[in-house]
Amino acid sequence: MSAASKVLVPWQEAFGADPFVVLCCRFPTGEHFMVVPADRGHATTVEEMGLAVTTFVTETDLRNRLTQAGLSERDATARIELAREWATTVGRTGSGSR
Repeated sequence: MSAASKVLVPWQEAFGADPFVVLCCRFPTGEHFMVVPADRGHATTVEEMGLAVTTFVTETDLRNRLTQAGLSERDATARIELAREWATTVGRTGSGSR
C-alpha cells in the first residue's frame, strides 16, 4: 500500500461515518479550519447544524459552532485534533523565496 493510500484510508472512514469532517490548513498567518460535507447530499444538513461550509474559521469559532450544533466538547476536540493530524500547509516554505 502506498503512503498516499494509507493517508486516504482515515479520510474515507471519517467520511463514511459522519456527514462531515474538519479540514485544517496552516497558512503563514496561522491555522484555519473548514467543515467539509461528506457529499453534496450532506451540505444542507451540515449548514442546518449551523456549521459554515467551505468557509475558513478560527479554532475558537469552529469549536463554538461544533458545540452549538450538539457535539460534546470532547467530540469537538477530537475532530480538531484529527484535522491537525491531516493538516495541509498552504504558502511558501522556502526561506529565500521572494
